[in-house]
Formats: sequence, structure tokens, C-alpha cells
Amino acid sequence: MSRRTVHLVSTERHVEHALAQGKVARTWRSFVAEWATNAGLDAADPEMTRLATAAALAGIEHDVNTGGSSAIVATLDAAMGVLCESGVDAATLRRTGRPRAELFARLLEGTSERLIAAGAFDRRSAGFFAAQALERAPLDLLPGAVEIEGLVDFTAAAHAWVQALARRIRVTVRMPRWAGASSSVARATDALLSLLEERWEHDSRGPDLELDDIQFPAKLELLETPSDGAEARGIAGAVRDALRGGIAPADIAIVLPSLDEEFLEPLRATLDEASIPFSEPRGRPPIATPLVRAALAWLEITSGPLVRDALVDLLRTSVVDPAPFIDGATARERRERALTLCRRLSRMPVSVDRDGTLLADLLAAETNDSEPWLSSSLAKILAARRDLQGDAPRRVLAARLVEVWHAMGLGPVPIGAVADLVALEEAPVAEPGDPRATEDGVRTRRLVRAQIREQGAGQAALLAAVERVQMAADALGLGDEPVSIERLRSEIEAALAGVAPVAMHRPAAVRIVRVADVAFLPLAFLVIARASEGAFESAPTVHPVLGDELLKALPQRHRPPTASLALAAQRTTLLSAIAFAERVLVTRSVTDVEGRPAAPAALFSELSSERAIAVGPSSVLDPRAAPLSARAAELVALGQGGTTSDTDLARRVAIEQARLEFFLDPRLAAGAVTGAISTADPAMAAHLARAIGGTADRPMAATALERAAGCRFAAFALGVLGAQTTDATGEELEPWQRGSLVHRALLVAMEATRAHAHRDKTDVVALGTAAARRAMLHDRNSPLYRAEVERALRDVEAVLLWSFDDASGFRFAYGERSFGETKTIERRSGDAARTSRNAWPALRIGDGHDAVYVKGRIDRVDITRDGTRARVIDYKTGALPAWKDVGTLVFQPPLYALALWLEMGPLSLPEIRALYLDTSKRPPRVFPADKSQVFSAESMTSAQQRAKAIVLRMRAGDIAPRPADALVCGRCSVRDVCRRPAAMPIEDPELDVDGGAP
Repeated sequence: MSRRTVHLVSTERHVEHALAQGKVARTWRSFVAEWATNAGLDAADPEMTRLATAAALAGIEHDVNTGGSSAIVATLDAAMGVLCESGVDAATLRRTGRPRAELFARLLEGTSERLIAAGAFDRRSAGFFAAQALERAPLDLLPGAVEIEGLVDFTAAAHAWVQALARRIRVTVRMPRWAGASSSVARATDALLSLLEERWEHDSRGPDLELDDIQFPAKLELLETPSDGAEARGIAGAVRDALRGGIAPADIAIVLPSLDEEFLEPLRATLDEASIPFSEPRGRPPIATPLVRAALAWLEITSGPLVRDALVDLLRTSVVDPAPFIDGATARERRERALTLCRRLSRMPVSVDRDGTLLADLLAAETNDSEPWLSSSLAKILAARRDLQGDAPRRVLAARLVEVWHAMGLGPVPIGAVADLVALEEAPVAEPGDPRATEDGVRTRRLVRAQIREQGAGQAALLAAVERVQMAADALGLGDEPVSIERLRSEIEAALAGVAPVAMHRPAAVRIVRVADVAFLPLAFLVIARASEGAFESAPTVHPVLGDELLKALPQRHRPPTASLALAAQRTTLLSAIAFAERVLVTRSVTDVEGRPAAPAALFSELSSERAIAVGPSSVLDPRAAPLSARAAELVALGQGGTTSDTDLARRVAIEQARLEFFLDPRLAAGAVTGAISTADPAMAAHLARAIGGTADRPMAATALERAAGCRFAAFALGVLGAQTTDATGEELEPWQRGSLVHRALLVAMEATRAHAHRDKTDVVALGTAAARRAMLHDRNSPLYRAEVERALRDVEAVLLWSFDDASGFRFAYGERSFGETKTIERRSGDAARTSRNAWPALRIGDGHDAVYVKGRIDRVDITRDGTRARVIDYKTGALPAWKDVGTLVFQPPLYALALWLEMGPLSLPEIRALYLDTSKRPPRVFPADKSQVFSAESMTSAQQRAKAIVLRMRAGDIAPRPADALVCGRCSVRDVCRRPAAMPIEDPELDVDGGAP
């Protein structure tokens, strides 16, 4: 090594600055790392230290009984890092005599032995290994002198190598000293200087301390904004103004206290909008890429109880090909099937299932074997999940995991991304008179290329994390150790967090930096962002697992820095960055990311005592806000009532105005942008009719008719678009799901007791309940499912008692009788053998081209012994509808009664009635009263006409979101895709019961 003076600085940027001044420079981190390995050992990766800690903990588990979970291992490993940085060994710990000292002493000995056997040392002890090497090294291998700048976090490890070097050669440590007015923030430098002076004043061969006076620059401004988004826009505006003022982009830096994505994303977006080139010390973390999120989601699904929503989110992810689980000739067909499975699973009211059997039970119960591929797909998912749940060596589990990832299409490039890029590159160039199309095309190409880069980097980081875990285990001799998928998951996620993202560097760009990256460097303009409590300064604390009692018992020189000293080091670095800038802007938001009030940081408060605070606008439409782009300027002008030359923007504004007028005035007819589909094209009209249903080959369910009567858009979104959102977070069945169980159990019970009405009531009830229990619990092994079936059987018992005591003369005739179904639903269930019967034909309403066909499933049909009277019973386990709405908004009773009447023959069945039976009451409640149950031919005809009018209106293209009752909007399952604001008024349903204009 040259005998010249070497300058040791904190970052590569500082190295470049020193080299430009003709100095010999390198980072002190690389200097320490190089000398630390001179002992013949390599610095262990974090994965190795965590595995070594886990192995050492396992060796003493019988004494400490910690459980050995991954969280405990990570916590103890972090505590071991604190001890390593402080130079604490096992003997030092034992001399303290404290209770937990023996635990950490044995852990230190165990990890050290394993790492040394693997030819490695804990990298957090690098300062001490470097100190030993520097003390033994020949003098001609050392530089002539060393100057250290930027080292303010003086741990025991830092003191060790600095003092060891100072005993061999001349070492100068440059530190800042505040020369301005005294303040709590500025006094941070004094605290560090006092520590160093106290440590080195009695050491005749200690380092020299050289002080540089610093103070606030003359141009220091404060900006306060209402939100994080407004703060990002304020920063982008200030940077843009600085660039327009002639400042070079490389002389501008934006300091963030922590590089969290919550603020980085809006900041990136605003800088992009303002066309400001920028770079950052790291790109988006690997976990931010959809590919990595999907891979980790599968790992989460396999390593614990099955979370329904996690599985649904995975299957919905665009980068996932569900080929391992769902059959289909093409990726598109498999995705469509996956979305269908997601919709079915989302309806399951179970959020967490230990082994997946409950979800499988409920899915099988709902589908009734009509779509066997649904249960088969879920079974494949559960089988693949079980394949990873047996303990095995890491390399075996990792190979299985990676194999599934690749089968799911989670390769280095997103599915179809390259094809999309090729299509974009081959697309025809926009017309010369359409410059915006050219700009959009360029932007689209750039976004697709960025997606490919990010996905490739994410996949590489993921595989690197898996490989690092395996290599660490092999190096420590743990390669053949069987581990659980839960443990492997925690190790992969920890390794992935340690994989450095690919930094985004651009020449001549504004830099987003950490404060240490610009401390002591001259800058023309420095922005200090997020100066609010909770975001600006972290609260450094000593590791709580070690405990204050143990730390205070350590020798003074082996104690970790106190929280106050750690905070002083942070503030010293910040003040050094501010002092070297010509102009500084400090910004903050008055609210945090969740909208709660946030107090200013100490620095902001102290600066505001002598300086005015500029208040930033809350909205991009605020006339005080300087627009960041031409697009934003047009939006501001439109917000003030102006016009725009952008035809696309003008079109969007017109659409929003039309929607606003439509929802404010119930008299307006629906248009193309408010809920009307043009049916002028016969092909479109035919396609819409098939999609909506009600045709001979695709009858519409009576329940769908009721939904359309309440809101045509809800029926269209659910039935045609397949849109549905549910928020079932509990594990108890929802009313509709429990109702399905009750219906199926009642069918079995009533069929089993049909021929035993002459027997004793107790015997009949016991017979029916036992038959239902055998049928419902056949091959079921989910405890929660069993509990719900037992709950449903109590309803069965109550209904059987009610049926036995019914003195009206009606007797059970049919159960779950379907009409308009494509195939029978009756089949062999448990030990109750029943003859399969074809469904009744669909109910046809009207004649000719406008005929509407309806299908349904009647819960129960009762007929008197003489066959002259019949009644339709609809079981209910939840709230009962208002009987006044029957025939106008509620259609199951009259249409079910009509289907039965037509099937049995109007002449042979002079009386037909319908009722609801609330099975949750004891005894079951009949609704309505006896006289109101009878349907006349006129009432059934009226219901038909009303139902037909609703379907024809939808076929005509009117699917506007105008509910008959505004109260349904609050609980609507498609509210997220509806353009009608929930606060909008609604017309009087008495005037127009279907929600349309009169």
C-alpha cells in the first residue's frame, strides 16, 4: 500500500469528491472489511449468522425453553449483533453475574464456534478483527497517514479499529462543530465531541481531532403541506423551479429520513409528472414487484393455516398462470376459470381454514357437483400445499418450491410482457397531427420495458435469497437438517430483505438520498423532507432483549451507544448536510400517511421560531399551486370553468358532467355513459339478451329477477360482468350459506320421513334428523363444518315438528323441486336413496320474440290429500322480505306458485298459495297470515308482467344504477364498480317501483 495520506470517507460519492480534489480516498467500510479478512476468515452473511444462532439456541433449548421460533431466533440474532459491535465476549458477560448473561454467553460461544468451523466470523465484529490485523501488520503495508471524515457513529467496534490504526500511524478524525446559535438540535455535535475527547484525551497515541465549524446557510426555507401527496408535489415544484433557475440537477439532492415506499411512490410520480430526471440509492425493493409478491404469497399459503383471501389474491394476480391447479387449453381459459373459482371462494364465509377441508366442504356443498372442476382445482391446490408441509432438507423444499413457482409462470419475465413490447414496437407510428399519441406510445414502451426489468430483477433477487439460505446451511454443516416450510419461509423472507435492490442511477439527475450520502458535500440546493415526528428521526433504543440491567453491568467501553448518543449521531450527520448546502428547503406534512395529525420534528420547530412557514396547497386544482405539467395546468383551468384543447380530456370531462347530471336528476333517461347499452346493432342486441338471460336456452333465475327489480345495474354486474366483492372476515357461516345447509338437510329429512307419517311424532323426528345427519356428515372431517351441520339440524328438528303438527291438511310432496334447470339436482345422498327425476320446464312469460324464460328451485311443495290445494314454501333463515313487495320487487313466491300451478294443471288445482317459513324461530314462524297466502290468477299474471318488463328493459340496454331503494347501496356487493355515489338522491319507489324514470 502507498505511504501517502489516505482519506477514509463514508460513501462512494465522497470518494469521487475527494478524488476530484487530488486526494487518495476510499470508504472506511471497505477499508475495515479488507483488514478484517486478513486473519484468514471471511465475513459471514446475515443468513449464516442467523442459522448459527438458531443452531446454538437449539443446543441449549433444554435449558432455556424458548420454543426456537424464527421470530425468537431473529430477535436473539439482532441482540447478538449489538454485543458483537460492542466487543463483548462470553467471559465479559459471565463476569457481570446477571441472570441472562449466561444465556448470551453460551449463545456467543455456540455461534462463534460454528462460524469459525465454517471459516467465517460475524461481520458485525469486523472492527475488532480489523483492529487485530492492523496491530500485527508490517508498517510498510500501512498508509503514511489517514484522515477520517464522515464517521460519527462511534460504536466500540469503530473505536477499536480507529485507535489500533492510530497506534501505528498518524490518524486525524475530522468532526463538525456547531458555530451558530445554541439549540437542542445543534448541541448534538457537542455531545459527540465530548465523548471522543473523553475517550482519547488520556491516550498519548490516540487519534488527532480536527474540528470544522458549521452553521445554517443564509437561504433556509420551510414548507408545510396538508398531506404526504401535497408534500411530494411541493418538493417537485421546488426542484423544478431550482432547475429553471439554472441549478444543475447533480447539485440538487432530496434527503429522506427513511426510504419507505409509502412516500417514495408519490414522490416518484410527481417528479415524473414534472419531467425531472432523478436517481435514488436503491430501486423499488424486490417485494414491490408482482412476481415476488405472488411467489411469497404461495409460500405464505403453504406455511400456515390457509387464508382464503390470500389464495384468492394469488389466483387473481395477473402474473400467475394457474396451470398447476386449473385445467385449460390456454392461459386465458385457465385465468377465466381461476376468476370463477375466486368468486366462489370469496362467497365462502370462512376467512381462515387450518387445512383447507372446510373450504372444500363448503365449495362442494354450494356447487352440488354441477361444476366438478371447481372442487378438483381446489383439491390440486391443497395437494400442492401438503407436498410442501413435510419436514425436509432445505435444498429439497427449495427445489419443490421453485418448481411450483416456475409452473405458475413466475419466471424472470412476466407472462406476455415481451410479446406486448414487440407488439408496441411494431405498432404503426401515430399520424403527424397527433403528437399526444406519439408521446403516449413512447411512455407505454418505457413502462413495459421497466416492468420487464423490475420483474427480472425481482425474480433474480428471489432466487438469490433461496440460494443464500441453502449456501449458509451447507457452510455450517446443516445442509441435511430437516426443516419445516414455516422455517424456510422465514429464512427466505429474511434473506430477501437483505438482498440489495438494483439502484437506479442516471447521469445529470436530481438525487434522492439518505442524509449520510450528502453530509460534508457541497450542494446548491438541498431538500430535507418529512420533518414530522414519527417519520423524521427514528427513536434509537438499546436492544430490549439484553435489558438495561445487563448492559449497565458491562464495562464502560463495551456498552452499546445510548439512545441519546445514537440520536446525536443522526443529528450531527443531518447538520453536516445542511451546513454544506447553499440553499435548504425543509418540508413536512401536518398529517401522517393515515391522515392523523402529525407534530413537527424538533428541527422544524426550532427553525420555525425564527423563520416564516410557507403553506402548500392541498389539491392540484388549487389556483395557488403551480402545475407540474401541461396536463395539470389544463386540469386547473377546467376546475375554474375553462376549456381544454385536449380532445381526450374534454371527452372525459363531458362524461363526468353527464354522469353528475344523470344522478342528480332522476327524470333523465340513461345514456351511453350513464347506464345504457346501445342495441341498434342486431348482433349486439342478441349478445346482450344471451348475456342477461331469460332466453329459452338460458333461463333467468327468479332470484336474479329480484335483484334486477331492486337495481338493474347490480343484476348486470353480478350476472353478466361477474363482479362481486365480499368482506366476510369471520369463520361463522353467513345466513345464505347456513340456509343452504338447512335446505339440503331438510330435503333429506323430509324424503326419509315421507312414508312414516303414521308413526309416533318423536320417532318420525328422530328418523328424519338421523338421516340428515348421516347424509350431511358423510366423509366430512372439518370440525367447524360439523358444528354448523349440527346447528342446521336443530332447524331440521323444528321444521319436522311443525310439519307433523300442521293441521291445515297439507302434506309434503316435493323438496328442492327445480324448474328450468338443465339437469336434475336430486341424487343419492348418504343412505337416503331417491329416484332421479327430470326438472320441470322453464316458466315461460309471454309469447314470441319477447318471451322471458325463468328458472328456479322451490324449497318445498305441499299438497292436500284430495289434490285440490297446493302451497309453495320458501325456507328462510334470515330476514323476511315485506309481503307488500311480492309481485313487484319480490318474485319467488308468485313465480314458484305459477310454475307449480302450470305443472299440476290449473283445472285440477283450483287453489294455490305460497308462504315463507322462518326456520330460525322456535317453533318456525309462518309468514304471511293464512288469508294472504292464496294467489289469484290475476296476481300471478301481474307478477309475470312486472317480471317481463324488468327483463325487457335490461335487454333494451337500460342497466342504469338507479336502485328502487337507496338503502341497498350501503350493502351492495358490487358497490366498488358502481359509478353512482352512495350519497346521491333516489326517486320515490312508490312512483316508479323499478327505479326508472316515469
